[in-house]
Amino acid sequence: YQRRVHGEHNIRVISAYYSRLSVGHMARLINRAEEETEDLLCNLVSAKLVGAKINRVDGIIDFTQVKTAAQQLNEWNDGVNRVLSLVGNTCHLIAKEQMVSRTRHSG
Repeated sequence: YQRRVHGEHNIRVISAYYSRLSVGHMARLINRAEEETEDLLCNLVSAKLVGAKINRVDGIIDFTQVKTAAQQLNEWNDGVNRVLSLVGNTCHLIAKEQMVSRTRHSG
């Protein structure tokens, strides 16, 4: 039990300092076999304690930052606000073009 917990802790620390490294290098850092290292990492990713993508063909781990629900909602809200702003600007430009077109055709 302690060995697993210690390995998981080490992986969480490594994820804070590395953005990318090989499975072999991480295994050496935590003093584990590559298969055990990959299993520990997969468990942490599944539990959403660590954000990572593993390229098993190349043996490369890309770490990402795990976002909280509030961070995800804020990003989504910002995206919706940007889209609504673009829709508003588009409506304004269409109305402006229609007025210009009416002025040209009536005069």
